[in-house]
Amino acid sequence: MGREGEIFTGDAPFDQPISRVQGDFRTADDAGYAASHMPRNTVFVERDRARGWMYSFQTGRGRAYTLFAYFDGRDYQVNVIAPELTGIHILPGGRIRLGDSGPASLEEAYAKSVLWAAGMDAALAGRSAPFEAPF
Repeated sequence: MGREGEIFTGDAPFDQPISRVQGDFRTADDAGYAASHMPRNTVFVERDRARGWMYSFQTGRGRAYTLFAYFDGRDYQVNVIAPELTGIHILPGGRIRLGDSGPASLEEAYAKSVLWAAGMDAALAGRSAPFEAPF
């Protein structure tokens, strides 16, 4: 994932930070990661008794998403703030299902959430996802 939500399926540009779906460990410095790898509009907020990172981006189809990633004490979770969606892959409270267990790092939560948004956009347009979801 690029910093503004771009999806790279091959070699990524060498001159920008990227996020990968498979995180090896939980990031000790989420603030540093958010500042250097997540969209420039990312802010730290407290929402519904959870503290985490709110960020917005546009998918390749042009739909804007605002998501909230937070650590729940065990794993990272991501909630959809906008657009308002219901149905497949959205759990109560707006939480996105990103696999059998939550991502282990903010990096993985961000990368999977951007892929989820691209797949959701394809589904909303009546198309199949442009990739096979890794979760």
